[in-house]
Amino acid sequence: MDDSSIKRSQGYEGKLGVVPRKQYIEAVTVCVDYSDFIAYSVLLNKQCFNRWLIVTTTPDEATRRLWEYHNLEYLVTSTFYGQDQRGGRGRIYRPPFNKGSAINAGLQVLDRTGWVIHLDADIVLPPRARDMMEIAELDPNSIYGVDRLMNKHFNEWAVHLTYPEIQHDMNIFVRSNTFPFNVRVAKHREPPPRGGYVPIGYFQMWNPSASNVHDYPIMHTTSGRSDMIHADKWPRAKRGVIPEITAIHLESEEVRMAANWEGRRTAYFGPKGISRNEAQYVKEEWL
Repeated sequence: MDDSSIKRSQGYEGKLGVVPRKQYIEAVTVCVDYSDFIAYSVLLNKQCFNRWLIVTTTPDEATRRLWEYHNLEYLVTSTFYGQDQRGGRGRIYRPPFNKGSAINAGLQVLDRTGWVIHLDADIVLPPRARDMMEIAELDPNSIYGVDRLMNKHFNEWAVHLTYPEIQHDMNIFVRSNTFPFNVRVAKHREPPPRGGYVPIGYFQMWNPSASNVHDYPIMHTTSGRSDMIHADKWPRAKRGVIPEITAIHLESEEVRMAANWEGRRTAYFGPKGISRNEAQYVKEEWL
């Protein structure tokens, strides 16, 4: 009996075969006053990309510190704001906040020779997401989204980390039961090519070189709506979903949709009893 047979007889399960990395995948994320979320999403997401660029602002030291800690790229810019609009201590940004302009600043830094993903700071991809992107045989002339589950509290996230549902199970099943399934966006009343499924901004994957789409819409002055306009650059036949991947959307409390589109309003995402100010300050022993 060889070693592999002995291991199987003892209940050993080895790592699944490595999927070759043939795609070049970059990501851009806007993170302003969301460092408490991205502190957790970075742990799982950074393995998915060849490059991951964060776009942030000068006052947001917590985000910059995280990216330096993880040895990732970041871009500091004031392009978010209209004239005379500045971030400040205790309120890092306020309307107008042009997220599309910040995304464009990040896209200009990326190579854009393969796939690009716009990913929100509070989105967590599953551990095998990169494998799934590689095997999906994506059409370079299309734009893609993924489904998402809604995590509503930090404690639920902590439980998930210690005893997770196995999303890619037994090398064949895709399970998506950990948290409530969120809606897809599909415009019912608009005729082709604008109607139907729309991959919205929390995850949008496209190939700039093949599609000749190199920038993001900038006509809105909040964090909303520009993603829908961006997706409309592709006809319905070229707007797809990657069913092998289900993301998790981190939230710190039960909130209405668009609660943070005009500035961070929601509670700190972290252990109960710890405030943002307690968690994010420079300790004397670091100096």
